[in-house]
Amino acid sequence: MTATVEDKIPEVIAELLLRAQAIEARRLEQEKLDGLYAEERQRAVERARDRYLEDLRAQVAQRQVARWEEAQRLRAFVQAMRARTPEGASRSWLDWVEQYASQIDPQHELPAGPELPQVVPDNELRDYLKSWPYERPYRWRPNAE
Repeated sequence: MTATVEDKIPEVIAELLLRAQAIEARRLEQEKLDGLYAEERQRAVERARDRYLEDLRAQVAQRQVARWEEAQRLRAFVQAMRARTPEGASRSWLDWVEQYASQIDPQHELPAGPELPQVVPDNELRDYLKSWPYERPYRWRPNAE
């Protein structure tokens, strides 16, 4: 017995329905992965922002320490030079150096950290997010916990 086209129509429709269901299941899985990736990336952005702000604080602290050390060295220099310089000779220069040391010395300011930005631009976080591209990589899977 030979099958006619009309006889095959139910099989073709059933196959098309199965394929449509598989396509929809893959689409839903991709949406789910996109959502999970966005959540994990957001957590990574928050961690990157924290590291960025911590580095910013550290840089400011290091600059303050460097200014304080430089002021201390300049004052020690002035003190040593005044001890071995005759009265009147080079005093104006040493006075200027001493005044400059006072200007750069952070001891004369209230201790304060940097003003931290509320929003850190993506380009500033680039080095902190090396493994987190904005778009989900095709083969990305969530970490198993």
